[in-house]
Amino acid sequence: MRRVILLEDLKGNTIELSLSGKRALEFEGDQVIHVGQHHHVIAIFVGTLVKLYKGHYPFLSGTSACRWYINENDIAEIKIFQKSLPSDPIPVQKTYLQIDADAAQKFEDRTLQELKHVDPFLDMGQRYQCTATIIGITENQTWCYRACKICNSRMIQKENNYECAKEGCPSTQFEWKYKIPFIASDHTYKLEFMFFEKKKEWSL
Repeated sequence: MRRVILLEDLKGNTIELSLSGKRALEFEGDQVIHVGQHHHVIAIFVGTLVKLYKGHYPFLSGTSACRWYINENDIAEIKIFQKSLPSDPIPVQKTYLQIDADAAQKFEDRTLQELKHVDPFLDMGQRYQCTATIIGITENQTWCYRACKICNSRMIQKENNYECAKEGCPSTQFEWKYKIPFIASDHTYKLEFMFFEKKKEWSL
């Protein structure tokens, strides 16, 4: 699930904010569009990351740490922004996501035996699909971990708080996430996989 919001500042500069997963579902887009037909919609988004799409197109990514405040006039920055806008608002428009070429492509079928020989560093960016049967859960391994609220990396416990294990990430907050190891098999081989995230959907 993904929702893209086009933001514009007072100088006319625009940037896209991409919300995914739970955050995309929580954002009340229909209500924003309804209000935006006759009123300005002013928002503050926090907990976003600046990323590059295909290496050159900048956008904001809203992960689980992202929060927003829309038309909350008790926030001084929103009141100041409101006074700088013309009295007649430009209606908020609803657009539809174009199907990305990468998402539309058909993934190459591989067997588990073939996937075994895929080098994750040499073949980085390559995508494959494989049909297999889950035959077991790996024992004696943890099934959850403290995930950084910004980048989902592992959090390391320090003397008085937690720090993200990813170099350069300033986060000190975490949330528990699943890390479920399992073994899958097809007619060629058996391999161990790992599921990450809060919730998983199983297709059998």
